[in-house]
Amino acid sequence: MNTRETIAIVGAGYAGILCANRLARADVADVVLINDRDDLVHRVRLHEVAAGHYRRRFPLRHMLSPRVRLVRGRAVRIDAVARTLVLDSTAPQTNAALSFDRVVLASGSGLARPPCASPLPGARALVDHEEAAAFARVVAALPEGAHVVVAGAGATGLELAAELKEAHARLRVTLVGALLSHLEPAATASRATQKRVPALDAARAALAVLGVVHLAGAVIHVDDSGCVVEHDNQRGHVDAAALVWATGFSVPGLARASGLPVDDDGRLIVDDTLRVPGHDHVFGCGDAARAPASCAGDGERSPRMACATAMPMGAHVADSIVRAVRGHAPLPLHIDGAVQCLSLGRRRGLAVLMDRGEHPTGRLVTGFAGAVVKESICRGVIGALRLERYAPVYRWPGQHRVSQAPLLLAAPTGSRASVV
Repeated sequence: MNTRETIAIVGAGYAGILCANRLARADVADVVLINDRDDLVHRVRLHEVAAGHYRRRFPLRHMLSPRVRLVRGRAVRIDAVARTLVLDSTAPQTNAALSFDRVVLASGSGLARPPCASPLPGARALVDHEEAAAFARVVAALPEGAHVVVAGAGATGLELAAELKEAHARLRVTLVGALLSHLEPAATASRATQKRVPALDAARAALAVLGVVHLAGAVIHVDDSGCVVEHDNQRGHVDAAALVWATGFSVPGLARASGLPVDDDGRLIVDDTLRVPGHDHVFGCGDAARAPASCAGDGERSPRMACATAMPMGAHVADSIVRAVRGHAPLPLHIDGAVQCLSLGRRRGLAVLMDRGEHPTGRLVTGFAGAVVKESICRGVIGALRLERYAPVYRWPGQHRVSQAPLLLAAPTGSRASVV
């Protein structure tokens, strides 16, 4: 009789894959990973896909330990009391139920709903590889001088605008939104105490060199000939042949539909060990979970939605489950800020050195050196996920602040990852 626990992980993004491989390597339980697609959405490369630069795919069977059982499907409800996971089906009355002893919600995030409808023929959103590739085809077919608008000037929008202009110099590209608003000085600070942020200056300079126009406003309406941009209580129409949304992220409704505690954005509320209060067998990690501010740097704000926090959270959940299975109490998570990297085309990049609280220090790596740093991190993400199949080698800034119990280095056995 098999008395081993079953750990169910919902979502095969950065957090879910790392958690699954780390748990499989520890060999303390049977690991089942549920995902609605067969490959990893390598989100930090989607702006390259949208510009036609990047086509590589990462099938999950090549990313996962052979000890991980991969189930193709979409989780629609977690029954934390009965410890079952309901998966979708073409016929609702035949929905499948998967039993578990512990469950990890790592369902990630998607693009936030656009603030308005998009009748523009070329309007797209960077949701996954397929949507990014579809936008690349739209852009490739545009005539010389056609105008492309990128709505949203956070990291994703900035990277996409730069990539598009470098790849398609014949096109006009306009970036709309507050440029890297998370790096701006606090709005509560007086003008006398606010300091210039070198990272913003460097980003603006790079856009100017590339020829990208930046409008610090917001797209409030889209029609079949362009969009309406609002700034300083003024509105103006911008003609465009294509528009792409990069206006932030939202999370799936799984946690809310399951009756689990969520914040106003629908993110699963977890404690500093990444467990759900009142349900010690339910864990959350990555963008789908909101950890308390005590987990991040100086404790002023919760860990941000990003690959840089998803992977530490996934690794920490795996370590916490290993400890729990062995009869030890899970330990709190700590993530310190280190660096935020931005791609500004293939030949330019921007690496912003951050303090523990993820505030910019003013030190930068720019130009080609910045591009090298960014590229090395993008490649390192995939390498770290794969290496976890063989050893728990992934480390993150702040991990040293908690002494984690070592994982059992059991040699993986069994067949390759199975898909059902």
